[in-house]
Amino acid sequence: TALIRGVLALKKEVNGELIPLIGIGTPGLENSKTGEIVRADDMGWKKVAIKEPVMDALGIPCYVMNRHRAAGLAEARYGSGNGVRNLIYIGIGNGISAAFINDGELLEGANYSAGEIGHLLIDPDGPLCGCGRYGCLQAYSSGPALVRIFKEKYFSMKAISDMLPKNPLFDAIESHTISAEKIALQANAGNTEAIMCLEKIAVQLGITVSNLINALNPQKIIIGGPLANTGPLLAKLIQKEAAIRAMPPPFSSVQIEASSLGNIASSLGAAYLPLKYKLEVVLSV
Repeated sequence: TALIRGVLALKKEVNGELIPLIGIGTPGLENSKTGEIVRADDMGWKKVAIKEPVMDALGIPCYVMNRHRAAGLAEARYGSGNGVRNLIYIGIGNGISAAFINDGELLEGANYSAGEIGHLLIDPDGPLCGCGRYGCLQAYSSGPALVRIFKEKYFSMKAISDMLPKNPLFDAIESHTISAEKIALQANAGNTEAIMCLEKIAVQLGITVSNLINALNPQKIIIGGPLANTGPLLAKLIQKEAAIRAMPPPFSSVQIEASSLGNIASSLGAAYLPLKYKLEVVLSV
């Protein structure tokens, strides 16, 4: 409903007609053909229809894609991935997902789930993931995982001594306003405790990136999403971890860097979808 209201409000503010096709970037695993979010474990969603309600309300065709894969398309078209033949974009937020792009084309997979690296198995004896399995990357290195790790550190320090150093993140825990983005922002600002926790989630991310480097030999890996868009530190930590574990030949040819488009990447990628898929979608109506 909010999405439909937003599009209607936008149409009123724009002089002239919009392109008669809407691109939507969604959380979770979606089916681009049906326009349904199959599951978004970080949100607790399953089988949420997006395409049909929007089309019914607005009378405009739409194309639905995972928001991180949309962000990857934006980086490939308008960001630092422009002109890069083999590109991987990794979005890190409440969930973790990737876009694999070769010669400007996104690998979507047999049922549009290519890139769900958040559910790569890191350790079968690891923490419970929202998908119901244990030890997924997402359980170790997503936004909620970072909050959990920071809280564990805080309560561990508090158990030893009530005289803790001044830290705005400790105050945020007490006021129940702590968030992963706040922790990452503080880490980029030099907050020692925040840096230690960001380093911790970067270990499993670095392992995953090293495996992608070994398997796919990309020219560039762009680290984005809400956590990485707070500053360059997370991308640097991931690069450091990947350097330890990746095979030297493929690692020597890859650049690992933070997103150049930042928080607008997903929206820009969703806006790009009507241009990329206009003939395919319009002619199918």
